[in-house]
Amino acid sequence: MKKEDGLKIVKAEVSNFKNISHATVDAEGRSFLVVGANGAGKSSLIQAIMAAFDQRGVGEYNVKEGTEYARVSLDLKGYFNGAATGYTVEVTFDQKNKRGRIKVYNKDGEVVKSGIDSILKYISFDVFDFIRKGRTATGKPSEPGMREQVDIIKSLLPDTEKVQLMAVESVYKETYEERTLDNRRIDQLKALIANSKLSQEEIEKYSVKVDEAPILADYGKVEKAIANFEKVERGVKEREDIINNNLAKIQNIQSENIQIEERISQLMQQIENNKEKIKTIESDNVLIAELTEKGKQWLNANVKPDSNEVSQRLALAREHNANHAKVADFSRAYEELNSLQQESEKKTLKLQQLKDEKVTLFQKSSIGKIVNGLTFDDDRLYYNGKPFDEQTQPKSVIIGVGMRIAMAMNPELKVIVINDGSLLDNESLSTAIKVANKYGYQLIVEVVGNKDESLHVEYTEENN
Repeated sequence: MKKEDGLKIVKAEVSNFKNISHATVDAEGRSFLVVGANGAGKSSLIQAIMAAFDQRGVGEYNVKEGTEYARVSLDLKGYFNGAATGYTVEVTFDQKNKRGRIKVYNKDGEVVKSGIDSILKYISFDVFDFIRKGRTATGKPSEPGMREQVDIIKSLLPDTEKVQLMAVESVYKETYEERTLDNRRIDQLKALIANSKLSQEEIEKYSVKVDEAPILADYGKVEKAIANFEKVERGVKEREDIINNNLAKIQNIQSENIQIEERISQLMQQIENNKEKIKTIESDNVLIAELTEKGKQWLNANVKPDSNEVSQRLALAREHNANHAKVADFSRAYEELNSLQQESEKKTLKLQQLKDEKVTLFQKSSIGKIVNGLTFDDDRLYYNGKPFDEQTQPKSVIIGVGMRIAMAMNPELKVIVINDGSLLDNESLSTAIKVANKYGYQLIVEVVGNKDESLHVEYTEENN
């Protein structure tokens, strides 16, 4: 095995797992193909091996029919911080532990009580599922899928446990608030009872309810008598009001007569004044007639001026000024255009600087160092400056980048699984194996064999 930090599978033994009676894989850290006809147990063998690292992909029905339990034993060896280390992971499935019970032993045979999670931060990452997200079922680019690829690269792991915890906390908060309201009402009722301060004599006195029916009948009679009294009282008051209103009307009429007499006197005086005004107007008309006659004589002696020449000069001046305004607007627009172009060039330069800074930051990250040349914006991934898709990049490049992403997400466990090897042609499979070997990873690929071909393992390299 190569001396890089991380663990590889040395040996795997599987017993009574699904349709597998017994299988042994002496991998010694090598990449290998799981080969067999459909139904031969290829997927079962890979699920059994990976159950030691991630039980999310394991269902509840794992014990081979007719047996009581299934068992998976995995030997891991490798290096951490340059020091050789090794572990054995055993997974047992039975009726009580349908998804498996895991025990981890160190190289000295001692139980690692904290379990496999304290050793590895294994991430379930399907290389080809990641690649397929970038296109639709018909092979066209998928914008939501490409954005999801970006999100995976940026976040590396979706924290499903955190989502589940948030759901539980939401229900807890709602229940807690309901209980608080109940307790608050309980305290109010307790305070009401405590503050009543009733004596025993009062409690006995008021313990029997009084029948209100006969009292209500008497109350009705009294109400009827009161209503009749008030009716007569209102009649007397209404008649008194009528008498008082009539007296007021007489007084108003007498006052109105006095005002009319005074108005007649004023109108007689106004008639005299109007006669004087008529005399004054007649005198003014004599003077105005004289002035009018003089004006007619002046008009007959003079010619009316012509405004055409001045109008033409004004029209020419306005046409000139309109063109002047257009030139001024053009000059201002030209100056603004130059200014905006300069600003645009500055912003373009700044955007490129920010883009370069983003690329630099990503390249310095752990995943960026492994997947050299990979960048992204908000909408999609790029590799060596070109869109990361099968229309732009060779298939070998797509597979190689996907493999290196998987490596970045699995720094401690140097194992990558391709569950559906039928997606690979010979060239693609060769590329995936070369990338795994180059970076010191162990590749496990499920491959469909010929019809009736039994389950077996083919190694892609010799023992190191």
